[in-house]
Amino acid sequence: MDADLIELEITALGAQGDGIGVAPEGAAIDGVPLFVSHTAPGDRVRAKRLNAERALPVEWLARGPAHAAPPCPHFGPGKCGGCALQHLADGAYATWKIEALATTLARGNLSGFTMQPLARTPPGARRRAEFLVRVANRQALVGFHVRASHEAVDIGPCPVLVPALEALLPELRRWFAGLWPQAAFDVLATAGEAGSEIVLTRAPALDARSRDALVRWAAEAGLARVAVRPGPHATPEIVMQRSPLRVSFGGVAVDLPPGAFLQASREGEEAILEAVTTGLGKARRVADLFAGAGAIALPLASGRQIYAADRNAEAIAALDQAARRSGLGPQLRAQRRDLHRRPLTGEELDAFDAVIFDPPREGAAEQARALAQSNVKLALAVSCNPATFVRDAQTLIAGGYRLEAVTPVDQFLWSSHLELVGVFRRVDRRR
Repeated sequence: MDADLIELEITALGAQGDGIGVAPEGAAIDGVPLFVSHTAPGDRVRAKRLNAERALPVEWLARGPAHAAPPCPHFGPGKCGGCALQHLADGAYATWKIEALATTLARGNLSGFTMQPLARTPPGARRRAEFLVRVANRQALVGFHVRASHEAVDIGPCPVLVPALEALLPELRRWFAGLWPQAAFDVLATAGEAGSEIVLTRAPALDARSRDALVRWAAEAGLARVAVRPGPHATPEIVMQRSPLRVSFGGVAVDLPPGAFLQASREGEEAILEAVTTGLGKARRVADLFAGAGAIALPLASGRQIYAADRNAEAIAALDQAARRSGLGPQLRAQRRDLHRRPLTGEELDAFDAVIFDPPREGAAEQARALAQSNVKLALAVSCNPATFVRDAQTLIAGGYRLEAVTPVDQFLWSSHLELVGVFRRVDRRR
């Protein structure tokens, strides 16, 4: 046997979905376990050690009961890293997601709440994805990274994407191979209700010829819009727009600005909204903070007074226009405000029965501190990062709130990523 190979038994899954391997006699390797991708509890493998913590499976000696055949031909060691957990049996996968979240919350000393059932997104529902593009010698690769690697891998059929995005992949290869002989950039693709959008990030500059070609190809494919930007945080420049990228939130049509945030799936968006609506109960004066283009604010505006705030001027403008166009203007006030730098104060927050905050991955540390100093009876946290959720929850609890319920939402299918909605009720008034 190759001296570089080591035999391992997989006893559990780590936080990122990698198997935790120990020697067959049960001892850790050099005193620490090894993380082995693409393995499941009960597997026995020969693996190649990559470093002090990680190993790559090269041969399965036995597969445990939690192991299942992955549905995608691109999944496996050295292949596409867009999914980490396709090899888990469905029940084992769902159980791991819940247990991983419960462990994170317990480590943050969060207890006494009701864990709601896992809200799950089906295959073929991902309407937004960012692809790597690599062009060499007029041949284009469009895909994702290999797991735990900077290497890119081309993909064909993809079981997580909506059909509109999956069908776009061969067209993207054809377009980009014709535009540049050599290139490396990212493309964000979003499927709207009447056409898709692509935003090219860090792509080579477009001269007149390549711009005309891109416009022509986009029109042939029926794309709603094409935009480019020099970096991930830059404002996109529209190259071609046949129509706005339109989506509906609670039956209200919204024309999204280029590259605007959108939940990865409609099913995930609806699960989050359902958890928020249930948590709100009869609250009528509601603040929706980090509101984006209104995925939560617009559906709630019927029968409630909503204040919506976000630092993204284009998203807030789209929300405001949609509300006015649909007749919801009197019920919904939208404001551009950087809530990281200028959170609503306790006095401002006291005007509301309930406050929703749905921040990016870094969480809402400053706004949580202000909430803790308010008398708002109900706070609902929507989070895409359990770690920063724990931090902000600890702030609220120290300020007199109790965590009542947590709803986990799995809209990044077969990944370690998990979103959640937490409901906090004030039990101790500040003033």
